[in-house]
Amino acid sequence: MDSAFVEIDIETESRLSGIRRRLIEVEDRLLRAVTWDIAQNSQMEIQHRIDAFTAAQRASIRRVFTDYSHVGASTDQQLVVLERHLLEIEKLLNVPPPPPA
Repeated sequence: MDSAFVEIDIETESRLSGIRRRLIEVEDRLLRAVTWDIAQNSQMEIQHRIDAFTAAQRASIRRVFTDYSHVGASTDQQLVVLERHLLEIEKLLNVPPPPPA
């Protein structure tokens, strides 16, 4: 082989080696960027699902508390009526009041 061709081959090989290194670096950066985006998107998707679940649970808990408070109010009203009736019965039967506690 001619020495000029050998120099060109060495120079070409050196350039190709540099290009390969740069391509590998670019590929690594792109891979990290894509991986980061996928991780971010996954985290956002998980957060959205958690938020939706939490909102549904809060609504459910509010309904339970509302129902419970209605039950409590209804029970209180029933107890007041029951106490009135009991007091009327005690008056009719002349039952003495209970001793102080």
